[in-house]
Amino acid sequence: MKEAITVVKARIADSEERLEKLDSDMNQKKEMVEAILPAYRRFKSWAEEFDTADLDQKKMIACQLFDKIELGKDYNIIMHMNVTYQQFCSEWKSKNSNQVTA
Repeated sequence: MKEAITVVKARIADSEERLEKLDSDMNQKKEMVEAILPAYRRFKSWAEEFDTADLDQKKMIACQLFDKIELGKDYNIIMHMNVTYQQFCSEWKSKNSNQVTA
């Protein structure tokens, strides 16, 4: 009986450790979502608006997304994203790749 109680206590301790780790992971993910949510909402509204926008509105949206766009030889285009949206995209990519590999 004493051995069974020891095994159960060990399982409880292990489960509590896993629960703490899961809580920590969940809190980190919540913080990440809260950090990128404003950029996501802006992206979403721009995406909905872009198709029906006039040329000036499209330029405004592009200016918000990109710091610089370079047109090179043979129409080679290099786009430098605004740091905020570059960070958003990298966070989104890492979040989605973690979900796929998990």
